[in-house]
Amino acid sequence: MKMKKSQKLSDDCLKYLEGCIDVCWLMALAEPPLYIDFNIKKGDRLDPHRHTAHSESGDTVQFLVWPPLYNAEEGGGLLSKGTVSTERKVGKPAKK
Repeated sequence: MKMKKSQKLSDDCLKYLEGCIDVCWLMALAEPPLYIDFNIKKGDRLDPHRHTAHSESGDTVQFLVWPPLYNAEEGGGLLSKGTVSTERKVGKPAKK
């Protein structure tokens, strides 16, 4: 959502945004820099090496809950798995 220039942020919102900026700046200054991977879209297959399913039991991503964290952008090690919500599997009923 874009803010209008005339809109004012609450003090709590400003404190939160400043905290987010501080964390991002520290991640950029780390050696090697830390990398948050937002490159997953609805319909992608669940990669259990990078993500944990938050709900349901499907293998198709519905949305990203929390992104994975790496210790470098290219080829860096995974520090923390991300979390995704998966679409529920709809199967055929078992034959009797």
